[in-house]
Amino acid sequence: EEKKPPERLEGIDEEAEEEEGNVGDSENVDAKGTDGEEEEKEEAEEDAAPAKTPAEKVPPQQPQEEDEHLAGGIEAVRTMVAALKTALGFSMQLAQSVPIFVALLSSTTATDCVEAARVLVKLKQFGVDNSTAAARSVLKLVFSQEPHVKQAAIEACDELYLASDGQGQGPRFAAVKLANLAGTSNLGELASLEVCLRELARDGRLSPDGAIVQALWVDAADTEKNFTRRAAALDALRMCKDDANETSAQILAKRADVVSQCLSDAMLAAGTEKIHSGRGAAILARSACAALAQCRPTEAGPFSLDSEVFVGLARVLHPKSPLSGKAWFPCAEQALLAVYALHPDPESWCAKLIKSHATATFGAKSTTTNSDDNNKEATEEGAEKDGGEEEEANVNDFSNVSGTALSRFLWMLGECAVRHLVFCERLARTVRRARIGRDRVAHAAAESAAQKDDNGATGEEAALAAALGQGAVAEDAALDNAREDAEKELLGFSKKNKKCFGGVIAAYAPIVVQLCGNEKVVKGASVVRGAAVAALSRLMALDMDFCETHLPLLFTRVKDERDVHARAAITVALGDLAFRFPNALEPWTEHLYGTKEWGNALRDPSSKVRQHSVTVLAHLVLNDMMKVKGHISAMARCLEDEDPRVSSVARLFFAELAKKHGNPIYNLLPDLLSRLSSDVEISEEAFERIMRRLCGFIDKEKQADALADKLVQRFPEASRAGSAKPARDISFCISQLKTSEKAFKKFTESWKMYEECLYDAKTTQNFQSMFAKMKRVAKSTEFKQFIDEFDAKMSEAHAEKAAAYNVSARAEGKEEVEVIRAESEEEEEEAEMQEGEEKKPVVEEEGGGKGEDVAPDAAPAEDETEQSVEKEKEVKVEEEEEEDDFSEDEDEEEEEEEEEEENDEN
Repeated sequence: EEKKPPERLEGIDEEAEEEEGNVGDSENVDAKGTDGEEEEKEEAEEDAAPAKTPAEKVPPQQPQEEDEHLAGGIEAVRTMVAALKTALGFSMQLAQSVPIFVALLSSTTATDCVEAARVLVKLKQFGVDNSTAAARSVLKLVFSQEPHVKQAAIEACDELYLASDGQGQGPRFAAVKLANLAGTSNLGELASLEVCLRELARDGRLSPDGAIVQALWVDAADTEKNFTRRAAALDALRMCKDDANETSAQILAKRADVVSQCLSDAMLAAGTEKIHSGRGAAILARSACAALAQCRPTEAGPFSLDSEVFVGLARVLHPKSPLSGKAWFPCAEQALLAVYALHPDPESWCAKLIKSHATATFGAKSTTTNSDDNNKEATEEGAEKDGGEEEEANVNDFSNVSGTALSRFLWMLGECAVRHLVFCERLARTVRRARIGRDRVAHAAAESAAQKDDNGATGEEAALAAALGQGAVAEDAALDNAREDAEKELLGFSKKNKKCFGGVIAAYAPIVVQLCGNEKVVKGASVVRGAAVAALSRLMALDMDFCETHLPLLFTRVKDERDVHARAAITVALGDLAFRFPNALEPWTEHLYGTKEWGNALRDPSSKVRQHSVTVLAHLVLNDMMKVKGHISAMARCLEDEDPRVSSVARLFFAELAKKHGNPIYNLLPDLLSRLSSDVEISEEAFERIMRRLCGFIDKEKQADALADKLVQRFPEASRAGSAKPARDISFCISQLKTSEKAFKKFTESWKMYEECLYDAKTTQNFQSMFAKMKRVAKSTEFKQFIDEFDAKMSEAHAEKAAAYNVSARAEGKEEVEVIRAESEEEEEEAEMQEGEEKKPVVEEEGGGKGEDVAPDAAPAEDETEQSVEKEKEVKVEEEEEEDDFSEDEDEEEEEEEEEEENDEN
């Protein structure tokens, strides 16, 4: 055996040696220097040399290791190979089961979610295939309402991305994993990761001064690393901030200089690097701006005006920013957030920024005139006249306007309007929070004064405390009025002493309106067109009158828009407007759901637009910002959408709607039935699936009984319809309801309502399926017998009605209907008994005629023999008739052949 090793062992050794050679070659690729040619020659000589035996290939210094591996002989090797095959098969089975565990994360049972999360964590730690993406999906459980499920997601995040791997890799390795996760995750995963990290920071397991955070700061400040890696580190640090924890809230404020330096490095590289490297600079700039927006703690004041932070933000937002293309917009969005979070006077700073963009777009003349109009006092007529002439001249002149500059100007105008609106609301919340704190102090003082009065003290302190707490309602009203006035000043002109006062946004608002209606813009580049519509929608969020005036223009842009992304963005904007001004959007409810003529919203050909529409409408309806009307049938159609993302959102919507007080689906179901039944685009199978799901939400017996009674009242109208489809759909819905015995008896009493509709086989079958369900849940035998009797009555009525309908259909040339022909087992048994009784007396007469005494036991045998003889005679007769028919057929064929031959001869 040692002289002639088996072929299996030789193959294993050769494969192992080839793998070792490949690994060695890959490791030596980068280490080749001046001796590279000599090494290649040596390798070529070794390849050309004859193959060596396994004994010759083993180096002399490793005989003991080889003996240990082969000490058990060939059986040990075979055992090892079998074990490895088993392990490989087990690993493959685990890899195939990963999608099942991911699906269990969406289970309604908390234990399923928790155990599936634990399994996925273990699979990720063992490196099973497909486990990396599955482990990230565990993080979404942090949004669960179940405390155990939420805690399982937090523990999974801690174990996967913060804990060491047990092989000497400590905080540095955890920081690398965390940065890689933040840099490669999508938006949903980033949101889940942010919540998990904040919860860990709140619990103290992710300390701001800990080794992991310090390692992330080292990566962010390291100029030798690429921009993407530094941006990922900044994103991870931003997620670790928790405002509820004072120590964690300072995690970015202490190192704001490092974040500012990252922004400076990114902007410097964006102007000097190549195009393919500029994307990394834009990513770093965006992450740095997002981190700067979080640098200010809640109770801290704004930064000073001479801070270097505003210099870097100004470079990002400047019209001549080195960031090119579409990469500028996300960076500018985060930069503007940072300005409103850190600057002491963001309104004036942004006003200057808007003017600079207007100068770069339309020229210096328009900006100078607008700034003069904002600074000086003028009459209302003069201001409107000058502004109108100037806007018309500038908007209609596109000869020297750059598309990039125009899109940036429009975006900056709309974004500043929204940010200033949010800024006003934040100031109002701050004032209200301060007043609530003061009222609490006054209430505590009043209680202490009341206690002193009980002890015999004077009431001066009580009167003082009551005076401090007075006027809370008046202050709230005054605060709301001040906030509304501030919002109106953003977009409108407030008249005071016949003079006009307006902000810079109000001066440029007419330009945006005219641009959205300009043909050159509508037919031009998608970037400019999208920026114009986005600016218009954001300006409409400022004032209700402005919103109502320009809603037709916005819906027209939705109808004519060609770009899918623009339509989706406008859909989201309309949802925001409906949330802010629900009364203004109520007349346009049908267009929000989508019309068949326009093909928008839920009827849009793009699945992305439909997904955005169903999500927006679900939020509006569930938050009571939109009344649930008959248009909800469009949401029901989405249950059968071809895109699973749209159908899943629709299913979730109806499940949440059924949980609301009073179960609105109960009131909506009759109208949904009418609209879906008359919709020709919905097939019968799709209709049944939709209504089966909706009827399943009617779980209360009282509601089911009332709904069944309402639906029965519709049969007379359905019987007058031209087809059986209305009655068929109504009967199907009734069969899906869980009615009581009382409701069933009432249904039987309403026989005249649906008797005329029983000619249709499908309608009758729907009722019979309801009877079968009632029999299964019936408790008494009397009620079961009552159901059987009524079922038989309906079957007879169906046979009569179907026969009468078919007679009239044949006379009128219409299509006949199917008739259900199903006899019961009892009727079949009775028919057999009757046949047996008819045959018995005939046999007795034949036996008696012969005058023979037949014993009782022998009579059946003789009857059987006589019957068999008669059957044989009948079979012979039939065979003879068939032979005669066959011979006649042959004679006829011969005569026909002779006639044909004669015809041919003639």
